[in-house]
Amino acid sequence: MVIIRKRVFSETFRFIEILLAQNIVQNSMDDSDKKLLLKEIKIKYDAKASIQDVYAPIGLESSLFPAAMIMDKKGILKAKNDDITRFLETGRLSEEADLTALYNQLNANQ
Repeated sequence: MVIIRKRVFSETFRFIEILLAQNIVQNSMDDSDKKLLLKEIKIKYDAKASIQDVYAPIGLESSLFPAAMIMDKKGILKAKNDDITRFLETGRLSEEADLTALYNQLNANQ
């Protein structure tokens, strides 16, 4: 039962993060809103990473999805390869190294 509750909690956050990555939502934000969102994403990512028993890499990647979309639209997404291009289209990463690269770039843009 505890595992099910943890999974529901994780999926609820994932749903919200995927919504925050959508163009219709991001287009309604001004630059200060986006900057604040990037800071919040880092805080949430760090919190999720500290409790890996709840969040697998898939839970971590959804945190970075809206951040990657913002950084890409601003033209500051430097760690861009085929996998990250797919991530921008689908919200799914296949390489954990890309997750680390995106996180490092989020840190660099704080």
